[in-house]
Amino acid sequence: MYKLSYYNFYFPISEKETFVIYNSFHNSLFEIDPKLGYDFINMELYKNRDIDLLMIPPEELDSMINEGFIVSSDTNEKEDIINLKDKFREIYRKKDDSLSLTILLTSFCNLACKYCFEGINKPKKCLTNDVFSEIYNYIEDEIHKGVLKNVEIIWYGGEPLIEIIKLEEYSHQIIDLCNKSNVNYSSRVVTNGVNLTPKVIKILENIKIDAIQVTIDGDKETHNSRRPFLKSETGSFEMILNNLKHLTNKKIRMTIRINSDKIVFPSISKLLSDLIERDIWPKNKYISIYMGKTDESLYYKDSNLYSAYEFSEAEIDFEKLVFEVHNNWAKVNKKNKQKFVVKFPMITHNLCRTYNTNSSLVIDPYGNISKCWEHVNNPEVIIGNVRDRIEKVLKSKRNLDIINCFSIPEECLACKIYPICDECFCPSNNSFAQKSSRRCRWKYQLGPLIRYQFTLQIDHPELIDFFEND
Repeated sequence: MYKLSYYNFYFPISEKETFVIYNSFHNSLFEIDPKLGYDFINMELYKNRDIDLLMIPPEELDSMINEGFIVSSDTNEKEDIINLKDKFREIYRKKDDSLSLTILLTSFCNLACKYCFEGINKPKKCLTNDVFSEIYNYIEDEIHKGVLKNVEIIWYGGEPLIEIIKLEEYSHQIIDLCNKSNVNYSSRVVTNGVNLTPKVIKILENIKIDAIQVTIDGDKETHNSRRPFLKSETGSFEMILNNLKHLTNKKIRMTIRINSDKIVFPSISKLLSDLIERDIWPKNKYISIYMGKTDESLYYKDSNLYSAYEFSEAEIDFEKLVFEVHNNWAKVNKKNKQKFVVKFPMITHNLCRTYNTNSSLVIDPYGNISKCWEHVNNPEVIIGNVRDRIEKVLKSKRNLDIINCFSIPEECLACKIYPICDECFCPSNNSFAQKSSRRCRWKYQLGPLIRYQFTLQIDHPELIDFFEND
């Protein structure tokens, strides 16, 4: 006896008079006759998944069984996926050859972004040499254990480039340590872009900064209303874009993040035009753009924030917009058109790395240790201080309690998206009503993306590049 998989999704492609079926457990996609597809849908509606194999065309039957669309009647798929994810998590926890530290050089910032998790009144606190010494000693001790192969440093803030001298000094110390020990070193900076002058860019190149993230919130008018200079009505848009024009060296990858809500999104098209006019993007192929979701915080609430569903819709529209604008630019400038990378999800382990391991930490200018960027400036979730020695803090009951309190909500275990769900369940707060609640990206995006990509593949195969697990 056989039955339809619990993890099947059914998508009519009416404009192409066809039908596709997707399975989230096996990450499989299959095209079938529309009549058969609607028969499957009706079986799901009546909660009868037992299937007569004679209704499947013989030339398709083996493929549908092999790719997981049809399973044996005695198969417990939910139990199987839970066991599989448990194995993934165990493997992930044992990966201890990489160390990732997010270091806040300062809590101060030269901008007054409305939605900042630190609020408007940012303390002028900078990382001190004694705090850095503890961080350095911890990295050195981890290297001397003989297991560490990779060290990644993310310089964060506040605004880290305010402390460019310390950034340079501390980076050289860690780089020298890694070089002496034959350990790979990588580093990136999260900055608002205001201080990203040619001189600073040269320094970043010399200290092996691989990537920079800058936030621009829509066009000039929209951005300036949200990200003005601290204690000033002056906007930061022009200064940031003028600085981005200097990033022409392929040594550093640049990512522009657009923190979006219902106010920002309509202005993104104008922002893309501004970037094109200034030869920033897409002329510079080392600069990429993505859209981030603006969330509420202790200091910020707004009726224009996206719900999870609304943001997922906007994110798809954003990808289509960027693809269209890029190719219009390519046509005008006689450049090769951008290829569309067909995205598919993949089986995930559903654990945030900062909680799942001791190899990822966030350290603020006071030396306080957190497990997550979102917990900076929140005393309730600080696990300790570097002055108490980092290794000792990581063995503390407080840290172990945070790691061990991980659980996945029953609602998620029963969800058909669960095998491919890429939400990093936060063990410090599993409440669906809180800021760390699920965004459920694939729950909302799977259907629209599969339909769009399938149709594009039929209509414009020349624009399809390759398939990619997202």
